[in-house]
Amino acid sequence: MGATIVKVELGCLNCVRETQHEIRYVAGLLHRAECLRCGQRWDVGHRHLADRYFRRVPGRILSKPGRLAREARRQPIAFVLGMPVRLVSKPARVVGEVGAVAGVLDE
Repeated sequence: MGATIVKVELGCLNCVRETQHEIRYVAGLLHRAECLRCGQRWDVGHRHLADRYFRRVPGRILSKPGRLAREARRQPIAFVLGMPVRLVSKPARVVGEVGAVAGVLDE
């Protein structure tokens, strides 16, 4: 879960009308909104973004066993078959998330 960019219609305070905006999420957290008409940009502070991300980590770690157990009960065959791939790919995905957050700090 690195950076995700979506385009939405929002009211722009600079244009004083609804315009298309590009919204950027980093590791699932709002990072930036930019009006595609006038270029006005609103950023979430880098330290605030990193703080929000790292505050979520312990809760994600603690809730993982319950989420895995629920998934195993709902789809046992898919769960077992998918586990080897997940065991290999999860560390890379976490490194990617941390890298994306660190990249925001370097901007």
